[in-house]
Amino acid sequence: MAKNTDIKLALGQLEDTLELYLVKKAPFSIPDEWKELIVKFAPYLTLLGIVIYVLGFLSTLGLASIFGFLYYLMLIYTLAVVVLVGLAVKPLFSKNITGWKFIYYAVLVNALYSIVTFSFGGLIGVVVLLYFIFQVKSCYK
Repeated sequence: MAKNTDIKLALGQLEDTLELYLVKKAPFSIPDEWKELIVKFAPYLTLLGIVIYVLGFLSTLGLASIFGFLYYLMLIYTLAVVVLVGLAVKPLFSKNITGWKFIYYAVLVNALYSIVTFSFGGLIGVVVLLYFIFQVKSCYK
């Protein structure tokens, strides 16, 4: 039970730190009209993302048996992201903070995968995604 509490505490502290630097101290803030537009289209972009991830999962599934560990790691990563993003869709349509949280966790899984695979480009993508999701967080309740 203590480990679960430690993880929740660490995730909460990370979220607070990211909010500080990506919203409060950010050199540029997205205008409110753009935020509303992003929030309006977020569920549809999320559905598109699920399709892309599922296609990636299916293509990786065939290669995993040939190439081994890294492909199994990619399968686990892709499955985790598909589940998290899938859980986000319905709450995103109702502008519920739960949907935002699932997207946030999916981005964190993406960050972990990028670190494990030494993907510098992936980490840049994670930073950009974090900036956008934290900029629109205030639109979710």
